[in-house]
Parts: sequence; structure tokens; C-alpha cells
Amino acid sequence: MNQPLYLSTPEFNGAHIPSTPNINPGGEGVTFTSGTASIAISLAASITPIVEYVSIANQTITNVIQISVTTIASNGSIIGKPLYSPVGSTIVTGFPNTPLPLNSTLLITFLTSNFKPPYNVTLSIIACFHPELTTTIVSTTPAYSSSQSRIIS
Repeated sequence: MNQPLYLSTPEFNGAHIPSTPNINPGGEGVTFTSGTASIAISLAASITPIVEYVSIANQTITNVIQISVTTIASNGSIIGKPLYSPVGSTIVTGFPNTPLPLNSTLLITFLTSNFKPPYNVTLSIIACFHPELTTTIVSTTPAYSSSQSRIIS
């Protein structure tokens, strides 16, 4: 439960390096080399998460000073209004307290401190699954006990 769940491979919109960047927390991030810079995260087809927040994972290595997140439904329509982090912050909150529709995509765009393309962008998305839509599986393992003692030398 306390382990991250990587939902899918992000889509990088705009020229970038490296060709297959690791944007997870602790990764080297992605550096865009063009004026077009956004990351689309398609949520797994079988889940409907409640998003807590989206943020830059390591703000000390990037020139990003603000991000926006647009939620897009599977039919391409925008769900709600785009959400923005406050200027000088890279944490977007204010997501609805209801699960996102199946097959939603989060489109993340960036504002930089020097008006150049974003560099070393890493992301953190904190979300939970809607409890009524998950199934808990309980399994048991028999426990063995013994009243015998052995001395091993």
C-alpha cells in the first residue's frame, strides 16, 4: 500500500532529451529542447483514482516555477477547468474529491523562471483509488507451532 504505482508510460509533447527519460521522483528528469513542452499521463484503463496533488518531484534541479494540470476524458473533452499551482510553487491541488472517469489523461504544462524550455522535470502524482471500486483479497497461510526443542551445535 505504501509503494508507488506507476500507471503507464508518459507521453512527452515537444522535442526532449534523453529519448526515454525517467521522470519519476529520484530520476534524472526530462529536458525539453523546444518551445512546446508538456507531459501527458494516461491513467490505467481499469482505475478511477482520486487525485490529491501533482507536483514537480525535485524543484531544486529545474527551472520550472509553475505547473498546470488539465484533466482530459477518454473522448477528448476537458473535465472541469485546468488547475494551476501558485506562482513560485510547483504543487497543484484542488482536484475534485470524486474519482476521475476511466481512461482519463492528465496533461501537465510548465512555466519557467527564465522563459526557456523546462529542464530536469520530474513529477510526483499522489492519488488514491476509490474504495468502492476496489476488491480486497484476503488470503491466509497456516501457521505451524511446535512444542519440541532442538539444540543445534
